[in-house]
Amino acid sequence: MDRELLEAATSGDVKYVQDARGTLVSKVTVNGNSVLHIAAKLGLLELAEAVCRKEFSLLRLYNKNEHEDATKSTPFHFAAAHGDTRMVQLLLRSKPSAAYVQDEDGFSAIHVAASAGHPKIIQELLRHCPDFMEHKHNKGRNFLRVTIEKKKLEVVNLLFFSSFFILYFAPFLLLPKGCCPGFFMSSWSFLKPTKGRLQAI
Repeated sequence: MDRELLEAATSGDVKYVQDARGTLVSKVTVNGNSVLHIAAKLGLLELAEAVCRKEFSLLRLYNKNEHEDATKSTPFHFAAAHGDTRMVQLLLRSKPSAAYVQDEDGFSAIHVAASAGHPKIIQELLRHCPDFMEHKHNKGRNFLRVTIEKKKLEVVNLLFFSSFFILYFAPFLLLPKGCCPGFFMSSWSFLKPTKGRLQAI
């Protein structure tokens, strides 16, 4: 990525990016961040929308590892990690399937949101992609297990006792034993209700 485009991206200069010649896929920083990565990381909604219209393939583009313990990420991973609900909504409207793209650890956007403790992002992703309920990473964990393992119990409580999750989970609680979906039972087995709250076992 040349200096002019980088400055335009970080400042949210929509017109410059729209008028940029050639494909944006090859125009990345030394860390592999595209214009859309930058927009997602900085919360530049207008720029992100313009980029998605110009070249939505950037939604699935990985960057490079910036640190030894980092994994390659897409713009969706960035938006989910930062808890930017409006950015996630915009990316979902552009290409919902891109939310399923996994990093090197098998983390999709919902795993990242769970790990970072962002219940609103989780809810937004489930509204658009309800099958995320059973989506697992490389070690076979769904987003609920990730939330519990990261000790984000306040997030678990917010999720389980919100009207949104009651709508989704209440029917499962009424099913006969052995009939609940695997994603629900595998996560529920690590929790116990205590005075209107959930605690890890």
